Amino acid sequence: LDKKIEENIGLKNVHQRLKLLYGEGLNITKLEQGTRIKFKILGGVKYD
Repeated sequence: LDKKIEENIGLKNVHQRLKLLYGEGLNITKLEQGTRIKFKILGGVKYD
């Protein structure tokens, strides 16, 4: 996961923000055709 994220600064940024705010980052899976990216947002911080 970390090596894949390091190659793309946009995904790295999203991964770090998700971990900071929600405790989990991105889950990236390579498929035969394409890539699957999953993430969970449970609770979290409310912003005004």
